[in-house]
Amino acid sequence: MSKKIGLIGLGVMGENIAKNFADNEISVQAFNSSREKLKRIQNNIPKGLFNGYTNIDEMVASLDVPRRILIMVPAGEATTKVVDELSDKLSDGDWIIDGGNSHYKDSEKNGNLLHKKGINFAGLGISGGEEGARYGPALMLGSISNKVSEITNEFLDKISAVDSEKNNCFKIYKGYGAGHFVKMVHNGIEYAEMQLISEIYDILRKNGKNNDYISEVFSKLSDSSQGSYLFEITHKIINKKIEGDSILDKISPIARHKGTGKWTIESALELGVAVPSVSSAFESRIISQNTLSSNQELTIEKGDIRFEDLYKAIYQVRVSIFMQGLNLINKGGVENKWNIDLNDVLENWKSGCIVKTKLLNDLPLLIGVLNNEPSKEFNSLLDVTPLTSDFIQKANRNSIPTPCMSASLNWILSTFAHSLPTNLIQAQRDYFGSHTVELLNSPEEGPVHIDW
Repeated sequence: MSKKIGLIGLGVMGENIAKNFADNEISVQAFNSSREKLKRIQNNIPKGLFNGYTNIDEMVASLDVPRRILIMVPAGEATTKVVDELSDKLSDGDWIIDGGNSHYKDSEKNGNLLHKKGINFAGLGISGGEEGARYGPALMLGSISNKVSEITNEFLDKISAVDSEKNNCFKIYKGYGAGHFVKMVHNGIEYAEMQLISEIYDILRKNGKNNDYISEVFSKLSDSSQGSYLFEITHKIINKKIEGDSILDKISPIARHKGTGKWTIESALELGVAVPSVSSAFESRIISQNTLSSNQELTIEKGDIRFEDLYKAIYQVRVSIFMQGLNLINKGGVENKWNIDLNDVLENWKSGCIVKTKLLNDLPLLIGVLNNEPSKEFNSLLDVTPLTSDFIQKANRNSIPTPCMSASLNWILSTFAHSLPTNLIQAQRDYFGSHTVELLNSPEEGPVHIDW
């Protein structure tokens, strides 16, 4: 079997994926309109493992049948255009692999259209950023083809990340959009994790802690049993100085986004799943672009923050974030008949991706609660609630916002509450709109209207 793969899209991710393929003795046949870019990349890859074409027909012709082409172009219209163009040039049994950050519904649509033409399709979620693409990303592949081994065994297995137990961080999900759905939720969790970290940073700095102290906190978190890639890079970011000045202190507090966090929230709403941690993280980025000026002078009541207490509160919040994301994946898998195993997802994220964390090792014992199964481990986690609540209250009393921490704690409190006050909401809706209510003691009667 030939080890040639076509590649369209040579941005940061595409170029580094090409180098990763070359490292694994896979020859890349790349299309790009810029001859200069093709030449520059070719000069940085061993001879014979990268060939550039400015004519897409020549690139397609250079591949052996069945052809495999990976596209790494921006999501949406650009991806659709490339898929449409390739579909007229490929033959029965060829492969198109969409490695961009596509919306899962677009992958479902593209997969079904190509299936009618006899062309295999896979939606491939790729996480890990520039470094992951270069040296081993986490790969989340969605396809319904029973010939998927043609691209996994010879190509994708070779370039994926490997975890500490020497397992490939590459999983196959049964559905054209399933891989991109898992990647989308991954990105939503990423938003929430980043927001949580920024809130911890904010609490510490406004409590009088300098950057050296805060950096050390994140270093200890990174080395702990809930260590993560994001803790690790946060330690490095806060430590970074030029000519004695902190780079972080010179960066404006405006955070932007590229849409995947928004997609996660929209998908959750469609599926009837609450992801308040992701929503709060996304909204915090929006607020950062629309802050208002204030002349209020704040007085911060500074106090000691024990690392052990901070550690436990962070752990509880992070479990909430991941559980919300896994719940969404679970619901999406059921609704779309993808039959996603959440343990596969946890293994998929153990290395090579932005949400890589040792916390994933604890989650298999907790995910049963999403199916309403009793869990001693999760019950013991609830005992940390007063500690987390105290952190949030102290921060808020000092006018320090904690949107993600608060939303994460409230998800736990609401989800596992013995009762919620939403019976009153039912009554209000029935009062002003005759929307009916469901009674506790006579469910067989169905919804009834009360004469208020």
